Amino acid sequence: MMEEKVELTPVRIPRQEKGGIILGLSLLPLLAVGFSIAAAMTTLFVLPFPASVVVFFLWLVVGAIFGWVRIKNRTLFEWIPALIRALVKRLTGQTKYVRPSEKADMAADMSALDRIRKADEKARAEAIEWNEPIPGKTPEPIKFTLPGIANEFQLYQSPAGRGVLHDPVNKRAVLTLLVKNTKSFDLQDESVKATRITDYGNLLDVVLANRLVEAVIPTDTTSLQSDTDSLEYFREQKRLNQAADLNPIATQGYEDYLTRNLMTYHMQYYTVVLSIGMMRSLIKEHGSNMSGLLSAVDAVCDSIDQDFSSNNTAVEHWLSAMERRDVVYENFTLNPNEPIIGAHAYWSKLRANACWHRSYVIEEWPQKEITPGFMSKVTKDLDFRHSVSIVYEAGYSDEALRKVNHAIQDKNIALRIKEKSGQRVSLEDTTEMEDLEQRETELVAGYGEVMMRGFMSITATSEEELERYHSDVMSAAKRAGLVMYECWDQQFAGFLAAGCLVGVGID
Repeated sequence: MMEEKVELTPVRIPRQEKGGIILGLSLLPLLAVGFSIAAAMTTLFVLPFPASVVVFFLWLVVGAIFGWVRIKNRTLFEWIPALIRALVKRLTGQTKYVRPSEKADMAADMSALDRIRKADEKARAEAIEWNEPIPGKTPEPIKFTLPGIANEFQLYQSPAGRGVLHDPVNKRAVLTLLVKNTKSFDLQDESVKATRITDYGNLLDVVLANRLVEAVIPTDTTSLQSDTDSLEYFREQKRLNQAADLNPIATQGYEDYLTRNLMTYHMQYYTVVLSIGMMRSLIKEHGSNMSGLLSAVDAVCDSIDQDFSSNNTAVEHWLSAMERRDVVYENFTLNPNEPIIGAHAYWSKLRANACWHRSYVIEEWPQKEITPGFMSKVTKDLDFRHSVSIVYEAGYSDEALRKVNHAIQDKNIALRIKEKSGQRVSLEDTTEMEDLEQRETELVAGYGEVMMRGFMSITATSEEELERYHSDVMSAAKRAGLVMYECWDQQFAGFLAAGCLVGVGID
């Protein structure tokens, strides 16, 4: 029987809309232009000639700068608040972190544990009052000292051995699983690629359809292994498997190869972000306090396990609390056993201990037609440590349809104004309208909306090395068709989002 031939068709990702309602301006730039024109006209009547003409043109220049000048795809109205925040951070010392002394650390730990025990007593009293099952005792959190916005994170071990990162500020529980990665996507034939793409899409649809799940974040982390580490690993595996030297010459040849080359390896994770607010009733069923949350999380993850297996995604295991901590430490310091002693966040880079990092946000996806695997330019072709994460969030179809309708109306108005004023309607304008109409068609047909954003981080051992890696990253992004910018003044948050598996990047 003849096998059915499968051919993957290139697709085009919808463009990011750049234009506004009038003259391509959004609200604030439009107001700035209007104010400048009004001020310029006023000066003609108030000031004497020739001063009125000079001031008139100065106002027009100011309006043009605030209206149309864009730096790195952002207007001045977007840059000014960012610069003010950066200045405030530096003046208040928020960009630097030094790990507290052991005495201060112990005092903070005791205070946190005291709050936990008081919450346990309150939950126990409420359970007795309402004649409900008495909740279990909350386990002590794993020590997890991080700087910045991550200082509030608490790490627990669930009854099933899963590491649960509790984000009390955003009321989220974050878990991560490691998936098996044994077959290269690029080396498969078209039918296998098509099956894996379908499974990937179905997996996201099924998991994001769960009302308790806020986001799913696949992460690919590329690490380097030195010649010594590779050789030791090879010999250790050979000893553990009791492998015999059937061909000593081939064995020696492979060991020589390992001593002359750096080996790269990829770890692929899926981070699942759960909403504690949506889990409230489920938590109450399991005991109401943190112990109830951990048990409820296990129940949800058992269901997610089935979703992964039913969509042909092999789960290696869920990361334990200590594994989660080690992954974060290794991302920051290149050593899973080395905590963060000090950190300094600059405008476009981050230093933690002796390591230098830079994080990026994917501002725009490829505008040309692409085939699956285009991200390999940034995930596989770079031979230094880096991480790439894509944050998938489920949208609300009704709200998405309203937004698309408003965007189509705004675009129609903008195009009509251009036509009436004699301006040329560009191909970019036409393509943006086609993309909006395509999204409307898909939403009306019943397809859900998935919002996605991408982050990337690189790690180096010196500033000079970081700049070399930066050049390689920007070149790889250009080959992949991506528009990427550094996370200006948000390097720490961007680094957490790109590779630390802590659920940052949703907001």
